[in-house]
Amino acid sequence: MSKFLKGAILILAIFSLAACNQAEDTAEDETDSTEQQVEEESGEKEIQEDEESIALAENFIEQLSQGQYEEATDKFDQTMSEQLGAAELQELWESLEVQMGEFIDYEYNKTETIDGGYQVILIHGVFNDADIMFQVTVNENLEIAGFYI
Repeated sequence: MSKFLKGAILILAIFSLAACNQAEDTAEDETDSTEQQVEEESGEKEIQEDEESIALAENFIEQLSQGQYEEATDKFDQTMSEQLGAAELQELWESLEVQMGEFIDYEYNKTETIDGGYQVILIHGVFNDADIMFQVTVNENLEIAGFYI
C-alpha cells in the first residue's frame, strides 16, 4: 500500500474513533441529564408531599385549639377513626389545657420519614405553663394515622 493510502486510512480511523468517543460522551451526558431530571422531579414530589403533610398536621392542631373536634377527625385514617372519636379528642385536649395551661401557639419543628411511607410531623406546642411536642403521623394518602403528645 502506498504511504498516502495508509495515511488516509489512519486519519479516517482516528476520526472514526473520535466520533464514537464523542457519541458515547453525548449519550452519557444525555443519560446523566435524564437521571438528574428524574431525581429533581422525585425531590420536588417529596417536598410537595412534605408540605402537604405539614399543612395537614398544622391544620389538625389549629382545629384542636379552636375546639373543632369533629372537623379534626375528618382526615383520620380508618384505624384512627376507630380508636379516637371527636368526644375522646375533646377530652384529651381539655385535659392538656388543665395540665399545661391555656394553649398559646404552635410551631412546626421537623418531619421524619419512617417505614411504610409514613411521615411524622413534629410540632412544638406552646401552652401557658409548659411546652410540649406534638407528633402527627401522616400516611401516604395524606390521612392522619397517629397522634402522640
